[in-house]
Amino acid sequence: MSVSTLERRFQAHFNCAPKSYIVSIRIREARRRLELGQSAKRVALELGFVDQSHMTRVFKQLLGRTPDDFRQTTEATTKDDGAARKDPGPYREYPRKARS
Repeated sequence: MSVSTLERRFQAHFNCAPKSYIVSIRIREARRRLELGQSAKRVALELGFVDQSHMTRVFKQLLGRTPDDFRQTTEATTKDDGAARKDPGPYREYPRKARS
């Protein structure tokens, strides 16, 4: 099977490109680790982003706020509630290209 055939089948099955799917999984994991209190720099490097600013750009594009804003909001909620926040905010899927 060729790469282009695999990409077309993946797109048809998951309704998104393979790269978009991988990025969304990495950001979901970044969000989880930030909720646990890990630093944005550590999370970025461990999840394979080129650097922290790269992860910050992608994170903000998908979630509408920076990793530090997200972590601070999560920490504030945890202090107020005494428990981890269940809904850390709106989660938007990676932007999909319009089908032609």
